[in-house]
Amino acid sequence: MASLYKKIVSGKPYWYLREMGWVDGKPKMISERYLGTGAEIGALLDAREAAVLPERTRHLAFGDVAAAWGMLQELGIAAIIDEVAGARRSDAGAPAGTYLALAALNRLVAPCSKLGFADWWKTTAGDRFARISASVLDHRRFWDAMHAVTLEELEEISRRIAVRMAAAYELDTSSVALDMTNFATFIDTGNGKAPVAQRGKARQKRADLRLAGLGLVVTRAGGIPLTWHAYPGDRPDVTQFATMTGQLAGQYEAITAAADCPSGSSGGTDITVVFDAGQNSEDNFAYLAGTGLHYVGSVPASDCPDLTALPATARAIGNLENVVRAEAARKTLGTPTSTELLASLDALTSDRRARLAAASHQLPVLYVVILIVSAAALIGNAAALTMRSGVRSALLVGGLAAVIGLTLALLFAIGTPWRGAITVSGQPIDTVVRDLNAGYFHP
Repeated sequence: MASLYKKIVSGKPYWYLREMGWVDGKPKMISERYLGTGAEIGALLDAREAAVLPERTRHLAFGDVAAAWGMLQELGIAAIIDEVAGARRSDAGAPAGTYLALAALNRLVAPCSKLGFADWWKTTAGDRFARISASVLDHRRFWDAMHAVTLEELEEISRRIAVRMAAAYELDTSSVALDMTNFATFIDTGNGKAPVAQRGKARQKRADLRLAGLGLVVTRAGGIPLTWHAYPGDRPDVTQFATMTGQLAGQYEAITAAADCPSGSSGGTDITVVFDAGQNSEDNFAYLAGTGLHYVGSVPASDCPDLTALPATARAIGNLENVVRAEAARKTLGTPTSTELLASLDALTSDRRARLAAASHQLPVLYVVILIVSAAALIGNAAALTMRSGVRSALLVGGLAAVIGLTLALLFAIGTPWRGAITVSGQPIDTVVRDLNAGYFHP
């Protein structure tokens, strides 16, 4: 067995590597090698480490690029684009589908201009697994690839990708949401090759940039886009609402039919249209009523005085219902648990609304009793004024105290929320309301 051994020579330590072994049943030194002083051993180690260090290193981005490229490969995005758009040009460095897939990858990982794409690609390990060198990633190649795909082909590509996603990831397409908005672009003002980018009212408050409008249909679970419709940014949303809603509903039904997925609980279109006050108009509401689509809109509070006049308890119950329904829609929540939660909520809110509606047309007995006793106290107090001075003073003081006490009791009864027999998880409903107001039910 080898071990280090120190010898002191002339007061200085020297190190040896000594190997011991058994010879004729006795331990003996088999070999001894001189290593040098401590400084000499340190220098030898430094030289050895320097000899194994690489002359140069590259630090490349890998994880996010590999994950995005793997998903693009799994869905076959480039192949779908090439199937629809046709074969590659003979002078192209790569097929159009590859360029567009790389553009999507860059937009996801580290957005930059097409002019700077090649430089960014060199900072990643993408060429290792994608087998695409930076030499063929000139920005003009990307523009050529984009020009090779027409708008009609782009819609077909989008449909095929949505069908592939629905099948590959078993997306729940039975209930979706539709929304529309606009976003700013950095397309030059003098660039007339992009008519969809126009000046308009920007949601991002960027009046100096051209806008593009976009309508999107997404799954309720996860918000995964299924289909889309783009329109010029100078067109008000209210004028595009009916056309866009009808077009997206048709595209959604075509996707679910191709993917052999249900498009609604009853086989019909189960789309919830989400819009803000900017799309409010009589024509749009009439259109929604005719289509039978669900919708969630936005109106100023001043337009709903009957809702704002509701007691705090009723508004809190409404907030509780919204929170519970949102939680029940989460995909991580099991179906039995979600069903039980929604059933309990429906029973609670239905019973609550019925009792509130009945209470709003009835005068509570407690209020009537307090009013009668208060009136009797006032009559007695008035009668005391006709009595002798000694008894009258005592009655006046007692009657006045009774009136004040009963008045305070009446105010307290009026200001106290109605307390019913409904319980949630064994707790009175007002306890649940207090928890709601304290933020307990919010994620």
